[in-house]
Amino acid sequence: MIKQRKFPYPYSSMLAIPNDIDGTDIQKFEELHRFLNTETDTSMGRGVGLDIADSFWMFNLADHSVTDETQYLGKDTMSYWSGHSTDELQDPAEIKHYIECGWIDSLHTYGDFSRVGGFSRKHAKKAVDELKREEIEISTWINHGDSFNSQNFEGDCLR
Repeated sequence: MIKQRKFPYPYSSMLAIPNDIDGTDIQKFEELHRFLNTETDTSMGRGVGLDIADSFWMFNLADHSVTDETQYLGKDTMSYWSGHSTDELQDPAEIKHYIECGWIDSLHTYGDFSRVGGFSRKHAKKAVDELKREEIEISTWINHGDSFNSQNFEGDCLR
């Protein structure tokens, strides 16, 4: 279960450093969080040992052709399922593991439907049913996207 941590004594406030899963595959995620969350040697240098978590998606763009890869690099983004269907699992074991250890603490909506659209209530139902089945409780929801992504509030920076 994901829950917010209490402030450690003697502190009464904190600085939140969130990371957004956009464009991050499982290998990049693991290397980034080894650097951010541990003090081990990484390809980026010695880890900084901070307490930083990330978001995850249930669906990504893997089954859609994106013609301009320089415009959007989300095809291999870490997600529970590959693409917009539940036909093929992608990273469920890793996502569950990183939720348990605290490296994931938020859901970046149900999935990446930006630039292609296609989100429907059936996607939400499948995702909620799976999260319940796996006893994964998410209290933080990241909500932004472009005009094609009907589950999100449209943001000015994604066009």
